[in-house]
Amino acid sequence: MPEEPRSASVDERKSGDHDSGRQRLLEAAEQLFASKGFAATTTREISDQAGLSRGLLYYHFPSKDALFQAFVKERTPLGSIDQFLDMYPDDPRTALVEIGKMGSAIITERGGVIRAILRGGPNESEAMTIIQERARETFATLSDYLQRTIGEDRISRREAETIAQAFASALLISNVLLPPEHPETFIEDLVDVLLCGYI
Repeated sequence: MPEEPRSASVDERKSGDHDSGRQRLLEAAEQLFASKGFAATTTREISDQAGLSRGLLYYHFPSKDALFQAFVKERTPLGSIDQFLDMYPDDPRTALVEIGKMGSAIITERGGVIRAILRGGPNESEAMTIIQERARETFATLSDYLQRTIGEDRISRREAETIAQAFASALLISNVLLPPEHPETFIEDLVDVLLCGYI
């Protein structure tokens, strides 16, 4: 009979270590997802790896899917572009270059999880579905930004979506499969090619 998840103790909730515990859980999940894959990793293993109770895991994340969604949002390039779009409201080239640099750093740092999911096959379909949903949201945000900054009269929705997808695909391939010799130059050249004729 599976063990019922315990709720977080009063001490754990009052300790002021909410964020610390949450981050430990995300780190433990990242290590396990990278080594075992999403489907083969249990919540018990994640809480044990983090050195925390399962109750505290469920306090922060109601399910393994919710934990993975938080990981994708907070620890992959799919969750981090808004700050750059806000910083460069009228400069799509600089925004994309900065997103590319940040994305490359994150993919390099967290590439193990991405590789594990990409090679995981059908048993990783839940994780891939979460990534695809987040990717769609990110592409829509980037497409909206491109149309707004370049002008809807100069770039269609379809073109903006194509640029967003081509940009993300090139970053993933260049950081996971075929690293360029000069990453920063590659990102600048990529952005120039994608925005050629628009800015």
